[in-house]
Amino acid sequence: MSRNVPPDNSRPRIQVMAHRGLSSRYPENTVLAFAKALELDIDSVEFDVHRTRDGALVVIHDAKLDRTTDGNGPVADRTLAELKALDAGSWKATEFAGERIPTLDETLDVMARRPGIMLNVEIKDTTAATADASIAALRRRGILSNCVLTCFNAAVLAHIKRQDSAIKVQGFPARMMSNFAPEPHGTYSQMDYVGIHIGDATAELGESFRRMGIVPGVWVVDDPAVAAKAVAMGMAIITSNAPDQILPVVRAVPTADARG
Repeated sequence: MSRNVPPDNSRPRIQVMAHRGLSSRYPENTVLAFAKALELDIDSVEFDVHRTRDGALVVIHDAKLDRTTDGNGPVADRTLAELKALDAGSWKATEFAGERIPTLDETLDVMARRPGIMLNVEIKDTTAATADASIAALRRRGILSNCVLTCFNAAVLAHIKRQDSAIKVQGFPARMMSNFAPEPHGTYSQMDYVGIHIGDATAELGESFRRMGIVPGVWVVDDPAVAAKAVAMGMAIITSNAPDQILPVVRAVPTADARG
């Protein structure tokens, strides 16, 4: 006799990535924003790396200081000491005055509070030198296998893969990248992950990347209703400035590893 069995709608755990930390509530790319993000049930944290004039690695999104600090001009024109004198919190709210631009090592010190957390390290200045220095720092700490190196410059991704093909890299759809190499054996063949802007995302686009062996994710999703749409599209990773807002929607999805 047959019996009615409900369909199995489970899927692998959808990864929630905190974009520049918990940046909806705290000043982005600061120790405070990272620490607050790690208090949530997130799977990974994204942050951006630039090099200073004296070769230090610092975590800040923009090439210029004007938007997120009380300084101005290019990050690359300042020494680490000069950058450390800047306020990187007041732009968000006066209560965050005194937050500083963290170095990569200071950022990794915070991430060590959650051993095994995945890190998405964006080479924001899109240079091979910054990629190499970042990889060396991650390797020294023994966490490179828990990291994804991201860049909008396809030549930097190719450079990384030439150094070590085991390093996981993320790129973007072709039209968003510089120096994109077409198939066959081009940029897509080197990518492990792809970041799709939520405005461009469709289930069909996500599936097309899956067929190439590339894990599809979307950015940036702060609205729970939009997060539900990303889930329905089958996206494996959802990047958010407000992971605290979208986590209830994402965690409501039955996962294969949660079945009895």
